[in-house]
Amino acid sequence: MEKNPYEAPAGYSVAARKPVSASAVAWVRWSWQLPLLCIGISIAVNILAKPLGALAGLILILSIPIGFVLSVVGIFLSFKYRGVIQHAIGGILTTVFMGLAIAAMFHAIGLAREAAQKQRERDAGADFQVDP
Repeated sequence: MEKNPYEAPAGYSVAARKPVSASAVAWVRWSWQLPLLCIGISIAVNILAKPLGALAGLILILSIPIGFVLSVVGIFLSFKYRGVIQHAIGGILTTVFMGLAIAAMFHAIGLAREAAQKQRERDAGADFQVDP
C-alpha cells in the first residue's frame, strides 16, 4: 500500500488523526458565505424592485442568526473533523460584524430622524415668532 505523502506523522498532532469531511466543511462554509450572499441579494432586490425593499432587509437580517447557528454547529463539528474550525471562526466573525453593522445602521437612522424632527419643530416654531 502506498503511503500518502501529505500525511502527518502519527504522533504529530491530534488534528492529523482527525478525518476530513468535505460535506462538513461545505456546510460550515455557508456560515460566512450566506450572510455575504444575502447582502448581494438585498442590494439587487433594492435596486431592481424598490417596493420589495422590506423583504430584502428581512432576508439580510435573517441570514445573520442562520449563519451564527451554522458557525456554532461548525465549532462542534471541529472536534470530530479537520478543516472546519477556520470556517466556523470566519462565520462567527462575519455574523458578529454584520450584526453590529446593522445595529449601527439602525442607530444612525434613528439619530437622523430625531435630528430631522427637531429641525421641523424649530422651523414650525420660527413661523410664529414676531420680530421686534
